[in-house]
Order: sequence, then structure tokens, then C-alpha cells
Amino acid sequence: MHQILLNHSPVQMKFNRIPLVLLFFIVCNTPLLHASVFVDTDSVWYDSITNIRTHLQSQDTLAPYTCSLHFFGKKANGSPKSPALQALVEDLSINALVLGWDHFVQHREWSNITHNVLEENLTGGWVWDNDSFSGNQFAHPFHGSMFYNAAREHGLSYGTSLLYPLAGSLTWELFCETNRPAINDLLSTGIGGAAMGEVTHRVSDIFFDNTKRGPQRVVREIVGSLLNPVRGFHRMISGEMFRVHPFNAGKEEEPMPYTFQIGTGYRYIYDRAPVHPRVNSRYYDNVPFLDFRFTYGSHFNHLDEGKSPRAYDFFNIYALVNFSPDNPTVGELDVRGRIGSIQHQSDHWKLDLGFYQNIKYIDHYSKEGNEDPGNLAIISEAASFGVGLYFERPFIPPFGKKGKGATLTHDLMLSAVPLGGSTADYYPFRRYNFGTGGSVRYRFQFTLNQGFSVGNDFYFMRLFIMKGETPEKLAMYTSDEQRYSKEKEDGINAWGDKGEHSIFQNRLYLQFHLCRNLLLTLQHEFYLRHGKYRYYPSITSKSHEWKFGVSYAL
Repeated sequence: MHQILLNHSPVQMKFNRIPLVLLFFIVCNTPLLHASVFVDTDSVWYDSITNIRTHLQSQDTLAPYTCSLHFFGKKANGSPKSPALQALVEDLSINALVLGWDHFVQHREWSNITHNVLEENLTGGWVWDNDSFSGNQFAHPFHGSMFYNAAREHGLSYGTSLLYPLAGSLTWELFCETNRPAINDLLSTGIGGAAMGEVTHRVSDIFFDNTKRGPQRVVREIVGSLLNPVRGFHRMISGEMFRVHPFNAGKEEEPMPYTFQIGTGYRYIYDRAPVHPRVNSRYYDNVPFLDFRFTYGSHFNHLDEGKSPRAYDFFNIYALVNFSPDNPTVGELDVRGRIGSIQHQSDHWKLDLGFYQNIKYIDHYSKEGNEDPGNLAIISEAASFGVGLYFERPFIPPFGKKGKGATLTHDLMLSAVPLGGSTADYYPFRRYNFGTGGSVRYRFQFTLNQGFSVGNDFYFMRLFIMKGETPEKLAMYTSDEQRYSKEKEDGINAWGDKGEHSIFQNRLYLQFHLCRNLLLTLQHEFYLRHGKYRYYPSITSKSHEWKFGVSYAL
């Protein structure tokens, strides 16, 4: 252990100091970090189970929708005359701007669109491309969110807006690059983009507020525009970004309660399986991190607040950022958005049966200079839909002067995964496989007196990699360097290593409230993956992670 801690480079040591500085800032400046500094709220309270600070923005009425772009004229109230058509034009404009930047500024080879390229894209068939894991499974959903938000910013409903990331992705694949159109891009951009789009639409709506001034307004506009670039662009060109309206905050969504936590700490990661053939070394590392937890709405907002069910009136976001040159910057992203819900309550328990859309993304590198994960986890659910059952029951009455009793919660979800991903053990063109299958998530948490929690978060995914090339054909590609480069760029009709993956991930955690709003978390994670292949020997990978962190509820 001492050897591990001492074998860091100077760059690594600089990264390792970052969480300590952030932790010192959090402890010493807690009065400055309340969400109310940047997001004024009408009411603040503490969750009855977790004791986490919860906010609700004040808002009497929603602002009437007024679009800043009017390609086909506008109505008397400022809204566009043909919002659906105008949103489609903006989708195409996003593609044109990106393509123009890549061609005229970046001089990308794949942006040289010709008549022959268009003919090949339209008649040559679709492939599974070989782009990076982060590009295909993270960046594409974010790109799709811009198509989706172009529709939402033109006043279109959630259901109608679902068509726009599919349309934007389809036109990009067919007309905006020399590479052959990719099925995986269409799915991750079109389906994953809708989930990320609605989430960023609602979270950015919390930040944008036309009644604010000064530094608070600047921070709001920057954060909101990073989350939702399309809305930020609309606000900038219309001048809304710079105007102050004392009595009109400019909100587009009905206010919902939300909680936001930011945390920092260390992860100690190591593998416990035979050396992986693509890495040829064991892995262990200390990785400093930042993580973010955001909850919008509540499981029981229909029961507690008497509101009608709406898509995404409840969702969770978890994001983890690594501060290490040997690891991917974005280590994890988990989004679960509820589309519909049936809720029931008795005298002693509550139940929420919901239909969800999910995004799950976990990435690791094995060592500096090698992005292959080896025995570590690569997991993706870029397109995922599930049925979730959440059950909550207080079963010990309050005791003590400040006692709040004890509560047990169960959270089960069964999901279909049309497009998933996991580690590639043999496939030479990328470090991950595409696949389709299903997943199970089950989390329980026991909370005592609002001061101590113990829980377990279990995940299992069964992934079927249904198309793969034979070793003989792959050898033909890899033996010819020019052909290998061409096939890696264009993609081939293969998902990866043909076979099946069984993936287990289990996280056991303890949480302690050090003081109000400050939470200490200790967590152990065990990861197991078994790959059974058609043309290659089976491989079993195992890894462990110990995680120590402190989080603060803003």
C-alpha cells in the first residue's frame, strides 16, 4: 500500500491535491455554497428520510413562449407560426454548422462530401462504426440532446420532440460525413439524445432566470448554456441573456423540488483476475474524483403534491469526474428519467411503479498510454428502457428528542437494452463491444434517525454480441495496414467479439451525516464480467474499488 501511494508522478501528485483543496473549501465556506446563492428558492426543507437539503423555486406563472428565431414568421404573442418546421430547420442548421466547422476550420478528411460519397452513403448499407467509447456512448447522446432541445425551444411537447434527435442523426449519418452511416450512432444519438435532452432542458430551466443581476446572473447564464447550448444560443441572439425582467423569470417548466450534492474524495481501484491478454499487467491506482448527484422531483409527487403525471417530472443524475491523467475524465454517468408512473399509498408504506428511460456509462483505462480497460469495467446503456418499482416503509417509530425513526427503501428496475456496450477482449478495431440485451438493478437502503444509512446497489446486465467476424477475416484486415486503417475508419458490419457477456456490479455503502448538509460515504465495489465467445476462449474479469468521499448538499 505504501509503495502504491509513493509511486505517483509529479503530474499525478498535482491531481491528487485537488480533492483536498476542494474539501477544505467546502468545510470552511459552507455558508457560501448554499444553492440559494445562485438559485433563489421560495422554500427550503430537509427530506424526511435522507435529511438532504431540498429546494423549490418560487414562480407564480410560466413565461409565454417566445422564440428568438422566426424563419417562417411569428404570431402576435411572439411564438413561431410553424414551430415544427422551424425546429427541423434548426436541426439541419446544427448539422450544417458542425460540418462547416469540421471542413473549413478543422480540415477533417471525413467532411469532404461529394456526389460519390452521398451515393455510397445512400446505397452502401449501414455499419457499426469503430469510434471511441466516449464518442459513441457519451458524446453522441449529448449531440442528440441539442437536436431535441431545438424542438423544445420552439415550444413543442415532449412526445413530438422525440422525433427530432432521430431526424438530426439520420441526416448527419447520410449527408454529413464520408464514413458510412452507423446504426449505433442513430440509436445512441436518437434515443439517448432524447433522454439527455429532456434532462438538460429541465435542469437548465432552473438556472436561467431573467430577474437576476450581477455575478449571480453571469454564473446562471454560463451554467445554463453549458447544459443546454441551444437555449443559451437562443437567449444570446435574442438579447434575453442580457435583459432583466423584474417580474418575469422566463421559466418554461413548472417548478419542481430538487436536491443537488457535490462530493470529492479518492477511489482505490485494483483488479483480482488473471492478467488480461490485451494489457499484460495488473492494475492498481488511487484516483481523486469529483461527483455530482441531482434529483428532480420526487417518487411520490403525484401523491404528496396532487400533480398529474408528466414525463420526466422525476429523474436522477449521477456523474463522476476523475482527476487523473491515467483515467478518462468522465468516469461515470447515470441518468434515470421517469416517463410515466402509478403510485399508491397505505397507512404504513408507499409504492411507485414507473416506466423509465435510462443512460448508464462507466469507463476505465488500464494504465497510462493504454486505453484498454483490461479487467476493469466498461459498461454502457446508451438506449435503455425499464419498469421500476420503488417501495418505501418506515417501520421503527421515532425515538429520542430529535429522533426520526428508521426507514427501509427498495428500488428495483428491469430494463431492456436495445444498445449496450461492454469490454472487448479480442476485437482489434475498438476496445468495446456493442450488444443488445437486458439489465436488472436493485437497491435497498436502511436509514436510521436521519444520521446513518447502510445500503447495497446491485447491477446485472446480460449482453448478446450477435454479429462478429471470424479470426481469419479479422487477420485479413490487420495484415493489410491500409485496409485496416480504412476499415477502422469506415466501420464493418460487426458488433465485436461474437458471444455473450454477463456483467455483475455490486456496491455496498455506508453514509454518515457529519453535520447538516455534510455527508461522509464509504463504499466498496465488486465488478465481475464473464465473456463467452464463439471463436475465442472465454475470459473472466474481476476488479475491486474502495471509495472514500465527502459530499455537501448545496
